[in-house]
Parts: sequence; C-alpha cells; structure tokens
Amino acid sequence: MTSPEPLDRADESSSSREAALLRLLSGSESDSDVALIDIPLTGARVITLRPRDARRLPSLLAGLAGERHLLVVQHADSAIALVRNLPRDADDDQARNTATRLAILAGRMQPDVHCGISAPLQTHADIAAAARDAGDAAAVADERGRQWLCVDEIWAELVARRLREVLPHCLTSGHPLTRLLDHDRRHGSAFARTVGAWLAHQGDTIKTARHLCLHPNTLRYRLRRARDVSGLDLSDSTQMLVAQLLLDSPTRPQAIR
Repeated sequence: MTSPEPLDRADESSSSREAALLRLLSGSESDSDVALIDIPLTGARVITLRPRDARRLPSLLAGLAGERHLLVVQHADSAIALVRNLPRDADDDQARNTATRLAILAGRMQPDVHCGISAPLQTHADIAAAARDAGDAAAVADERGRQWLCVDEIWAELVARRLREVLPHCLTSGHPLTRLLDHDRRHGSAFARTVGAWLAHQGDTIKTARHLCLHPNTLRYRLRRARDVSGLDLSDSTQMLVAQLLLDSPTRPQAIR
C-alpha cells in the first residue's frame, strides 16, 4: 500500500491560515492564529460576500482565490475576506479600495451576490464583530438592491436595527404606544402612522404633512389627539427615541405589546 503524497507546502500554509481566520471569526482570540494569518490588522477590513443561493459559494471562493492582499474563507452562508491595508500615505485607505474592487468583481462573477464592508480593524479582537457588521451591511445592500454597502456610511442604521430587535423585550406593560395602536385598531384611526412619519421627518411639520398629503393644521390636530389618547409625550426626547425605533419597525404590530 502506497502512502499518500504529502501536501504541497504552499497549500498546507494556505489551509493553516484559513483555519486560523475561521477561529478568529468564531471569537477565539489567539496570538498564534494572528501570527498564522500573517496580515497586518491595523486598518484592515472584513468584507462579507453573500450570494442568495449558498450553492454558489464554492465557485465564488474559487474566483476570489487568486486575489492578492486578502485571505478568504467560507463561513456559514457567506464568503468572508480579510483585506489588508497597504497605504501609500497617511490618508490612503487601500483596504477600503481593495474591498470595493472585490465587491464589484464578485458582482460581475455572480450578480446575485451582495456585499458588506466593515469599518477598519484595530486589533484581532475586532475581527468577529467586524464580520457581523459586514454581514448586516450585506443584508441592507440586498434590501436596497445595492451591490455593496460600507459600514462607515450606515453604522447608525445598523445600530438602530439591532436596538429594534431587542427593544420589544425591554418594554414596560401598558406603555403609551400600546394604547396608541389599540386606539387605531378600535377606531380605524392612523395616529401611530402619523406619529411615526413625524418622527421620521425629525419633527418637521411641513415635510411630514406633505408626505402624508395632509394640511399642516390637520397634522397638528392628529399629533395632539395621539398624545391625548395614549399619553405619549412628544416633547420628551427619550420617549421620542423609543417611539421612533418602534414605529419605524417593519414588524410594528408584533413588536409593540
């Protein structure tokens, strides 16, 4: 019986680097794994590339395998690449430029791929969180029909989305928004929609009235009625913040209990 042929050293090294990156993506913090991936992490970025059909991942990974300045692995239903930063000067963000080029290349290979690019890394401890950020950005890109989005531009939206996920579990019983929605259900009114639109327009009565096709005085009347039937104080910044997060939720009726 012949013994198996040894792996090529380059292939073995590549496999070790990919395994090290996968451990870092899982939240494992190891100096030896950082040394194995052999990519300077300061200023590096993580890009998540997610095809709608996960069966296309192998071909996507194969298409990216020859790209320089990155290490790419399959993680769950995505390809995740760690992109090194090689700045020519202090203001040069080569990692972002490379990640953007990579997203465009992936879109040419597979038009149904949507990509998210993380903010710059500081240390290896940021890798798992950056991959989550990039994954969420890819999901937003898919919703908007965009090829890719960078966390730098949509970080606040990602935070708000995460807050909406946990906020229903933090609500007090019998809060004003419940009373507002109950009133709308019983009377066929649209006070919750009116308040949500007003908050989405940063309290601009004219813009909100135009958006809702209402006279400004009608809008003011509805806002007063919303306050009267629910007890919601639209002059309180904290109540306004909670109301905006909940009333802007795509699962509003289920989220507000």
